[in-house]
Amino acid sequence: MSQAPHRETRVGGPDSTVFDPATLIPYRTLTRADFQADGLPRQLRGLGLGAVTVVYVYATPCNITTVSRGVANDRWYEAIVSPFHYEARVNPSRSWWDPNQGFGETHYLDHEQTHFAIAEVGVRRANARIEEIRANMRSRARTRDEAVALATGRFTRELHWVQGEIAERNARFDEETANGQREARNTRWVKTVRAEIEATSQP
Repeated sequence: MSQAPHRETRVGGPDSTVFDPATLIPYRTLTRADFQADGLPRQLRGLGLGAVTVVYVYATPCNITTVSRGVANDRWYEAIVSPFHYEARVNPSRSWWDPNQGFGETHYLDHEQTHFAIAEVGVRRANARIEEIRANMRSRARTRDEAVALATGRFTRELHWVQGEIAERNARFDEETANGQREARNTRWVKTVRAEIEATSQP
């Protein structure tokens, strides 16, 4: 036999203790006004960067619900993650623009837009298989706490995988284009990722 859902544990969402989620920008064309940070973070100084776009990739808030299964001496618990999806959002207050950089504004906007687009393509591709991801998070254990811990761990690992894939590709983009300074390579990347955005857009 199965009983009704017993308890819910909240997971996901952007970290509202670090920034105001209402200020985050969903995918769209970036403008110069979207880069509002006063200065470049210390760890990025000296790298010849003309701009920095800070993109947060996160899972929307959802619940992990536990359901008791079985009877009496043969009882176990199942943890089920409610529907959610991944999002990529720019934080303008931490995105920076060098007013003295050597390339034109359009060049660097294209470069930074491509960083944003790489993240957006990554979350769109993950969202296309979100039901498979949720199914992989479903967990069973002898106690409620164990089931929730297993599901939470899987939720976190899946998010880290999506974030890691995006971070790796963005790093490769910067490495191959020398942070946008190799114009021909930068142009090829811009065209490739634009095509991916179009291919993953909703019909």
